[in-house]
Amino acid sequence: MESQLTILLPIAAVWLAAGVVADGLPRLRNARLLRRRTGWLLVLALTGVALTAAVLGGGLFSAGTAPVDQAAAGLTVAAGPALCRDDLPRVRRIRRLSGPGAGAGSVSRPPGH
Repeated sequence: MESQLTILLPIAAVWLAAGVVADGLPRLRNARLLRRRTGWLLVLALTGVALTAAVLGGGLFSAGTAPVDQAAAGLTVAAGPALCRDDLPRVRRIRRLSGPGAGAGSVSRPPGH
């Protein structure tokens, strides 16, 4: 049991960190901070996907009751919905829209200019 936890806890920690960063995004009012945080979120999400895929792949290629097999069996329940979501494109869009000149459209101009 403890060997499964040593495999699953880092994956859970990465996804938890990604969730905390994602929760804080709506409260940010500065484009620079929003861009930085979406960058962190993108890195955390890609790391989580890579770790999840590595454990699932290791479970597919090994046979028996190895800790990787048992961890992969535990991940299959959570990996399906997590991998089917469209979070990565949404994070990329937010990052792109918070780039340089993000607030330029809200500047009022005098008439005739």
